[in-house]
Amino acid sequence: MCGIEGKRRIQGSGGNSVFGKGVVIHNQQAGAAGTERMMNQVKEALEPLTDSLHFHSEDTPGDAIAWLADEQNEMDTVWILGGDGTVHTCMDGIRQRRSIPTVGILPAGTCNDFARMLGIPLQPVQAAQAASECRIEKKDIGLYNDQAFTNFVGVGLIADASENINEQLKGAVGRLSYFLSAWQSIRRQEPFTYELTMDSETIRGEAVMILVCNGRFLGTAEFPSPQISIDDGILDILVVEEAGLQLFRDWMQRAGEQSIMHTESVRHYRSSAVNLVTTPSKEMDADGEIEGYTPVKLSLMHQTIPFLTAGASE
Repeated sequence: MCGIEGKRRIQGSGGNSVFGKGVVIHNQQAGAAGTERMMNQVKEALEPLTDSLHFHSEDTPGDAIAWLADEQNEMDTVWILGGDGTVHTCMDGIRQRRSIPTVGILPAGTCNDFARMLGIPLQPVQAAQAASECRIEKKDIGLYNDQAFTNFVGVGLIADASENINEQLKGAVGRLSYFLSAWQSIRRQEPFTYELTMDSETIRGEAVMILVCNGRFLGTAEFPSPQISIDDGILDILVVEEAGLQLFRDWMQRAGEQSIMHTESVRHYRSSAVNLVTTPSKEMDADGEIEGYTPVKLSLMHQTIPFLTAGASE
C-alpha cells in the first residue's frame, strides 16, 4: 500500500467517490495488460472508488493519443495500465487536454521506471489496490520537439541499446536484456560531435551518449544523484564523453563508492530548457521508444500533471 495520508476527492464529477469518472486505458498487446484475471482484479479494486469506471483499449499509439486528447471523452481520473512505452504514449494525449485528469499508473511493463519515481507498487493489481491510500501530487513531464516524455530522451549508446534489445527475451529476462544490449552496443560505439545550448551556456564536444533526464531511473537502475527530481522544473543533462564496459557496469550496478555522475567521463548539467544538435544526426530514444532524430529542443511542463503517488522516492 502507498500508506500516504492527505488524499483528496477529485473535483468535477459531481459524485461522492474518491476518483469521480474513471478510465483505465490499456494496450491489449502490452505484456500482462491483456490477461482477463488481472483486469478483473483491477476492476474490483478501482470500481468502488469511482462514480463510473470505463476500460478503453487502443491498438495504435496514434489512436490512444487522439482518444485521450479528445475533450468529449470525459474523465476525472485516468489509470494507464502498461509499461513505460504505454505511459509515454498516453501522456502525449493527456497533456493536450484543457481539463487535465488525475493520472494513476498501473505498472505492467519490464522496467516501469516512471512508476518507480512515483513510489507506487510495481504490479498493476497492487497499484490499483493502493490507489485509495495515495497522495495526489503535480509532477513535471518533459517535451521534446513538442512531444511528451516522462523519464528521459537520449542519443548515442542508449538509442543503440534500445534498438538492439531482443523483444522475445525482454519479457523473460527484464533488466538483463537492457544490460546485454548495451554491452553489445558499447563495443562498437563511435563518438559524435554535439552542441548543447542550455539556460546560461553553450558547450561543444564529442560524446558517445547524451541523456536529458526528468526521472531518475533507467532500465530499473537508479542514477546515483538525489538532485534528479520530477517536480523541480529542471532537466538533468548527462554527457558521457568516454565509454567503456567498466563505466557501463558502474552506471548500472553503482559499484563502489564513487558516483559516476561526477567523474571525468560523465558531465552533469542542469537546465530548464535544452537545444541539442549532433553531427551526424542521431536517432533519439524517448522513454525506451525510438522516435525521431536530432536536432531536438527539450523543455518541461512544470508541475502540470496531477499523479497518484506514494511520495516515497522524492
